[in-house]
Amino acid sequence: MRIIILPFAALACSLQAHAQAGTLDMDFSTDGLFAWDLSSSDDQISAVIVQPDDKIVGAGWVTDGSFASIAVQRLMPDGTPDPGFGTGGLVYSNSPDGQYFAYAVGVQSTGKIVVAGLAYDINFDGNVLLLRYLSDGTPDAGFGTGGALSTDLGGGPGFQAAWAMRIMADDRIVVVGDENANGAVCARFTPDGDPDPTFGTNGVSPIGLTSSTGLCMDLYDDGSVIAGGYYVPGASDWMLARFDAGGVLDPSFGVGGVVTTSIGNGDTEFMRGISVMDDGRIAACGSQSYIGLDDEPIIALFNDDGTPDSNFGSAGVVVLPFVAPLYGQARAIATPEGKLLVAGFRAQPGVPNDNDFFLYRLLDDGTLDPSFAGNGQVYTDVTGSFDRAFAMALAPDGDIVLAGYGFITERATGYARYVNDLSTGVRPVPLPTCALTLFPVPASDILFLDRVNRVAGQVTTTLWSSDGRCVLMVDHGKQPAGMQRLSLDLPKELRIGIYTVQVAGGGTVDRAQIAIAGSGH
Repeated sequence: MRIIILPFAALACSLQAHAQAGTLDMDFSTDGLFAWDLSSSDDQISAVIVQPDDKIVGAGWVTDGSFASIAVQRLMPDGTPDPGFGTGGLVYSNSPDGQYFAYAVGVQSTGKIVVAGLAYDINFDGNVLLLRYLSDGTPDAGFGTGGALSTDLGGGPGFQAAWAMRIMADDRIVVVGDENANGAVCARFTPDGDPDPTFGTNGVSPIGLTSSTGLCMDLYDDGSVIAGGYYVPGASDWMLARFDAGGVLDPSFGVGGVVTTSIGNGDTEFMRGISVMDDGRIAACGSQSYIGLDDEPIIALFNDDGTPDSNFGSAGVVVLPFVAPLYGQARAIATPEGKLLVAGFRAQPGVPNDNDFFLYRLLDDGTLDPSFAGNGQVYTDVTGSFDRAFAMALAPDGDIVLAGYGFITERATGYARYVNDLSTGVRPVPLPTCALTLFPVPASDILFLDRVNRVAGQVTTTLWSSDGRCVLMVDHGKQPAGMQRLSLDLPKELRIGIYTVQVAGGGTVDRAQIAIAGSGH
């Protein structure tokens, strides 16, 4: 690991040397690993995303031993801190009379960064906290008060927190957490942080189990929300709840929209990550523990109605047993192309080399994927001592980023990036209207592009797939000023799907999206 500040090269089509999925990406910080020690006390990253431009945003906190401030970092694609974000790639946010903790991060279509978490005041009253930053890391004065919004979700004094968040395609903000009076709760906000009156009651919808906490969530295409966490009727059990786009619990899911289940044989069970698969099944991960024994990672697959998928593992569950005193937790899950990526950590007290990030890939029957490095199990020693991965994100090219902390002199923020052979499954986001006309729609063998060059100059067209791959680049040579009609011969191997077209030159850069129905060559 090392820090090198380099200018960011413009995004271009390139071919990378083939590496097995699950191996470290050596283009990231020279060895695939990066650790950043922010203070003489404890630092950690609890949430991570990868922006469309491949920059990595991590959110967590830094402590001075007594008080905590939120820390947001942005890294360049090569793993160096982004000099165009905050101060040397780092932004701090704190409270004058309490503590701030970040548990989730997202990016709106405007490039603004939203962080969700918890604000404690001097009376130890906890509130849901939302922060928004401009793309350069400056607090957004148009959001809340000076870029910060603290709310009790209408629950009054007591403890409220946001443990998970997603940004919708229209930039509305959805959080899942818990609220003092109602237990697990889901809330939705407008893009600028006002309660969304079209969701639940004043933007808030409780699950209805007072002894429950929502820790994770995912979104469906129609705006429905699946939330996961735990319920404590005695021992803690896994819990799932599904809300429709208006915040009403879905009666077709579980019992009245809620599923509670003892997922393993543990007396303490927590769900930490959840992901909706393309076919509607729901993948989840977390941990279980027994009295006197440490945690084991656990993964489960549910049908669309909340029942266990009997074709996955044993009755829908896979336990990855660790022999005590070695223990582990699964903290994040993603499901690109029907496979299950699970991230977390293994730990053994007093044995630094057994304190590592882990990354597993499973097939949808619950078996480990032999095409992934380590026969489906990858363990990564980031700093040599006490590494913990809490979050995972997929890059536009499908690469996998894990984030959490390592140990240098104290806890330090830590990252690892891995090569992947699966697409992200990211759905295309509508682009602003521009002076670029594409036809026919859908395209097959050939695509025509009409645009206006402001000045004469070299013109290049680039075609990008929805998972961020450059699939075609055409140099049209020097074009005169004025209206131009360009054409692209589409490769016959292009898959059916939505593609982004970028035409650069002649004094403008125009982008638009086009459906390609496959080539008829």
